[in-house]
Amino acid sequence: MKKIFIIILLVLTADGFAQTVYSSNNSCGIVRYFSMTNVAEAVWNQPNDSTGELHFYDQKSQVSCLVSVGINPLAEPVYIGSSDLFSEVKIDLKSQSALRLTIKEKQNSEPFFLTLPATPTSIAVPVDYKCFSAVRHIAFETEEGRDSVSMTIEHMYPVPAANTPKADSLWFIKAICSMYEGLPVDAVYPDDMIKNFDISYIQDYTSMYESGEAEIDEFISNWEIYDEVSVLFQKNGLLGFVSAGYEYTGGAHGLYGSVNYTYDSQSGKLLTLEDIFVINYESILETAINDQLRSDLNLAPDALLSDEGFFVEVVTATQNFILSETSITFHYNVYEIAPYAAGSIDITIPYSDLKSIIPAGGVIERMME
Repeated sequence: MKKIFIIILLVLTADGFAQTVYSSNNSCGIVRYFSMTNVAEAVWNQPNDSTGELHFYDQKSQVSCLVSVGINPLAEPVYIGSSDLFSEVKIDLKSQSALRLTIKEKQNSEPFFLTLPATPTSIAVPVDYKCFSAVRHIAFETEEGRDSVSMTIEHMYPVPAANTPKADSLWFIKAICSMYEGLPVDAVYPDDMIKNFDISYIQDYTSMYESGEAEIDEFISNWEIYDEVSVLFQKNGLLGFVSAGYEYTGGAHGLYGSVNYTYDSQSGKLLTLEDIFVINYESILETAINDQLRSDLNLAPDALLSDEGFFVEVVTATQNFILSETSITFHYNVYEIAPYAAGSIDITIPYSDLKSIIPAGGVIERMME
């Protein structure tokens, strides 16, 4: 991956030195969209130079599949994989304007061919991922000699691909920036978000260990922070994305979590449950969530969730949700409803179980189209 620029800042201290190394705007993935009305949709996700994924959705039969392939960056972009729907799929990405698929449903069946044009950028903005990092080293003298500790911060953010029309780029950036509160009108995405994030952590880390406020330990003094924003979907004026992160700043273990967002270009805002369900939806949705959780855990209706380690007996709906063409998923981060050992918990409910609270012509119907 090409590094646009690297900055090294060096600060001398009484007992050694502190150094921060920055790298910025490294290419670290792409997402491209292809579609044909009433036929199929496809999303090509290439997170690195060695792997790629094709998410394929058949609009006629309303079924989807995932085709994962290995990539040779030195060869032409033609890949062969398989899925639970197809015995073999040949993915031809030589043209930027169209995706060409050669599909065998069964091993010995005759292939059929499908060409999907690139989705217009007014419907789905092609995405490039950019990675940034900052590494803070603090060196110090010990009885055995010089030693050091470090803090590593890594970011990944989506940006509109090159040559995306300005109007489409602006609405995409506006959608992503909608998750930030109190953002200055002249803020530059994603540079200013990263700068403010890094400055805060670097100041805290430096003040703790250079001032002697915290004792340096070779195990717990090496901090790690990872921050990423990923696009989940673009469909009918809706943009789904997730902000996820991990941080280890000392202690027994690190913490991780994610927050999901859905931005509606029609209303120009982030959606809440109140925007996607009818009024007084709460009790029906809560029942569906708890029924699904018990089904996932194979629990009897009268079993206590506390016996399974949960903090609550009734799980309430969270605004941390993910939409798809067929279902809504509620995401609970560690410690929200269960201990760290339980990990994050996802509860997915098919729209077919929520028909009575889905309004006609609303957001969910736009996802299902």
